Amino acid sequence: MADLRPMLPEDLPEVNLILSKAFTHARLEQGLREYRVPPCYVKFLEMYLAANPGGSFVIQKDGQIVAYCFSRLWGTVGWIGPLSVIPAEEGRGYGKEVVTAAVAYLKERGASTIGLEMPVHFIRNLAFYSKLGFIPGMPVVDLIRPLPQTRKKASETTLISTFFSETVRNNFLKNLRHFSHQVEPGLDYGKEIQLAAEFGFGDACCLSIGDETVGFILGHTETYSPEEERQFLKINALQMSRNLPIERLAEFLEVMEIWARSKELSTIYLRAPTRYYRGFQFLLSNHFRIVNTELRMTLKDYPQNDDPEQVNFSKWE
Repeated sequence: MADLRPMLPEDLPEVNLILSKAFTHARLEQGLREYRVPPCYVKFLEMYLAANPGGSFVIQKDGQIVAYCFSRLWGTVGWIGPLSVIPAEEGRGYGKEVVTAAVAYLKERGASTIGLEMPVHFIRNLAFYSKLGFIPGMPVVDLIRPLPQTRKKASETTLISTFFSETVRNNFLKNLRHFSHQVEPGLDYGKEIQLAAEFGFGDACCLSIGDETVGFILGHTETYSPEEERQFLKINALQMSRNLPIERLAEFLEVMEIWARSKELSTIYLRAPTRYYRGFQFLLSNHFRIVNTELRMTLKDYPQNDDPEQVNFSKWE
């Protein structure tokens, strides 16, 4: 008999193995040349679980976990993932059961947006999520740009960058919450920022002109797996005020370069939903290269509620 229940911290080593096996199996089925997905640090999964513990679930059968699903809730913006089913137990409805539980949790907690991201080439997953009411949107792309070998002269800027780790944290979170609500109503990165600092994976930066916040960057500087090479500043969220011209995104990139160098990292890694086409196009014109493509989907009646003309990059993964 299989039982659905909330995920517990002691489940994470087993969840980690399922994640590695299931994602490796899926990539192998798709014929990808680099198909192996290594296990994560359990500490990384602990951070994932701490972000939304009541909304993460497992299915246990005969004492063994056969499926799991994490979820996130950023204020009223919710999303699910990662999730996996043991390959030998696929086709028994366990994936649908854990997704349904996570979605119900997000709805109960007042989510106005509910979505997910999945690899574009996983055709079977597209059918699976579509049957559950998720609607395909525009692609989401991962882009990288190595830091230049020589440091270029910093441009003149009025932007002031303030890091969460170096400031009065309550004030930082209050100001950011107000700014993020202007970009996307209900969006709140507060818990995500605090967990990145608490678990030692990254930091957040607010950019301002005088007393006005005009931008935000959330980045991770540490690897997620012991088999991963430490080289990337991974940008998980980036917002820019709609009052700034798109050209000023170049100043945000300068902040990222300085940040990466301070952590002895060599490359900026950034996820950009193509929904925000002006920002995506700007990155391509500034020597970023696409290395991966995902598909963002949102649940029927739970779409994103922001203006695609602005820069509001985020990573639902």
